[in-house]
Amino acid sequence: MRAAMTARAALLALLCAAATDAISIASNPTAVYSTVTSKLRIQGDGFGDGDGTNLHLTFVPAIKATAYSVQVTGEKAISVLLKSGKQWPLPAGLSESTLYVTEVRSDMNADPTANLLDEPKAVATVVATPTVVKRDDRLLYMSASLKLLVNGSHFRPKKTQFTFAPPLFAGVDYEMTVKNAETAQLSLKTGRKWRSDGLPGPLKLKRIDTGAGPLRIDAKFGGVTVAEVQANLGGHGVTVETTSDKKYYQS
Repeated sequence: MRAAMTARAALLALLCAAATDAISIASNPTAVYSTVTSKLRIQGDGFGDGDGTNLHLTFVPAIKATAYSVQVTGEKAISVLLKSGKQWPLPAGLSESTLYVTEVRSDMNADPTANLLDEPKAVATVVATPTVVKRDDRLLYMSASLKLLVNGSHFRPKKTQFTFAPPLFAGVDYEMTVKNAETAQLSLKTGRKWRSDGLPGPLKLKRIDTGAGPLRIDAKFGGVTVAEVQANLGGHGVTVETTSDKKYYQS
């Protein structure tokens, strides 16, 4: 009798272990910068009682298992943490790409090799990390110069936003058009100045956001200089030249 009960209990435990709920992921892709965003938060259900070290994800495009770790951050959320020197996959020639999770396996499952994910889901939009060209040789007159070109890389139409020092605001002080991935044109609005304090000096770009959040630019120096602003001197214009002095970003 006792042996039969023991056998039934063992069978019940085995069935319970095998009946692990499927994992589901919310369809809510998060934008991340390819080289500077270190954490991706994924929401869903069924991640289990582990701390995340038991979970193994398969990504498309592929990310090696040695390139990241997983942490369970709540009942319905996990975080994928890139290890130092690693980056989110972005196929050559593309400025953005969708990242999918196609499989999730757990060491705590009765079959650690089983895919627990109910269906593949898009979890991120990987965006190329933008750069901005330093131009401390570019001269602007306070209000006589009507246009400013900001050069760099991976600018995105309708998604690119700049934060300046002294402060300038799109739609109030200037209108911006992203001409292409390497050039944004700023047009000064009537009655406004390139430096809101009215004083000659550098116009610095402190942050750039191309859709995955604001990135600080050359924070040690308060931003990267995109022009030197001078007092009006007879409405002289500005000469634009190219340069390869690009600034990269820190999160």
